Order: sequence, then C-alpha cells, then structure tokens
Amino acid sequence: MSERPVEGRPGRAGAAEAPPCRAAGTLILAVGDTLRADDGAGAAVLEELRESRRLPAAVRLLDAGTAGLDIALTLGEVARAIIVDAADLGMPAGNWTRLGGDGLGLVGHHEGSSTHSAGLADALALGEALGLLPEELVLYAIQPETLSFQEGLSAPVARAVPQVTSAILEELGRDSTGSSEEEKAWQRSS
Repeated sequence: MSERPVEGRPGRAGAAEAPPCRAAGTLILAVGDTLRADDGAGAAVLEELRESRRLPAAVRLLDAGTAGLDIALTLGEVARAIIVDAADLGMPAGNWTRLGGDGLGLVGHHEGSSTHSAGLADALALGEALGLLPEELVLYAIQPETLSFQEGLSAPVARAVPQVTSAILEELGRDSTGSSEEEKAWQRSS
C-alpha cells in the first residue's frame, strides 16, 4: 500500500513542496511577556481590540506571549499580519511607531530589544528565509520604559495603548491601496 504525501511535505515519492496555504483576513499578533512590565504592551492593545465594537469580523487576534521562532510558522498561515510588541528603538518611553517593509529591519538591531530568547527579529528573519512572511506585514512597536519583573504597564506605555489601538482600527478600516511611503513614515508619540 502506498502512502499519500501530506500537502506541503514531500512523501516517499519525493513530491515537491506546495506553497503555504494562506487564510483570508487579517491576523493581529501580540508578542510579549505580561510579567515583564511594558513587555506586556502588545497584550494590552490586543485586549482593547477585543473590547472594540469596530473590529472587523475577518480579523483574528492572537496573543503569542513569548513564542520564539514559532511566530514564523503562524505568519505563514495568513496573507496580512499586524504585530504589536514592545521594542527598544531608542525613543522616549511610550512613543510608538508603525514599521513596514524595510522598516521591519530596525527590530532587533538594538541591544536588549527583546526579552525573548529567540525573539521577533529572529522569527521575521526565519520567515523571510523560508518564504513564509505574509504579503502585507506591519509592526506597531511601543518604546518600553521598564522590562523589570512586575505586572502592569508604566504610565507612558499605558497612555500609548489606546493610541496604538486607534491606529490599528483606523488601518483596518482603510483601503489597502494607500501609499506605502506614507505608511512607512507614519509615526506618533504620546
């Protein structure tokens, strides 16, 4: 009896790998550790989005916690992803920015930018190498004040959460044909 190859994996007969099957809709992925103060900023934004009555039905919310390289596989399942994370980009605490395209390369280039052993930058690099990144990928990065072991956000980061939530909801409501140069440069501070 012969074994039928599983889609995307070569079987005994050496079937070619299929491209990733991408789901429709948008994934909003929060990354971070809620027990490390401002590293929980992504989870706080996700919670506000859950409570919003403006969230489109085709949007899936996922708190990845401190997942490492698994993020690359998760991103490979969707055509559009918005990631929310605390990231040290050398800005004042509570400032945030939206990064897309080449701007995503800024993540992980600063010492201590992630508390995760294999962080977001590693997952994005792996996803790019394996061709798993979604067609549309953006990151909302919030500058932390502290990443100490404590629950709760610092005051500047807590003030940024509703701003980032509003920006994401606005982005979800916009037509995806907007100017990518404007989107890359779009930046707000608290």
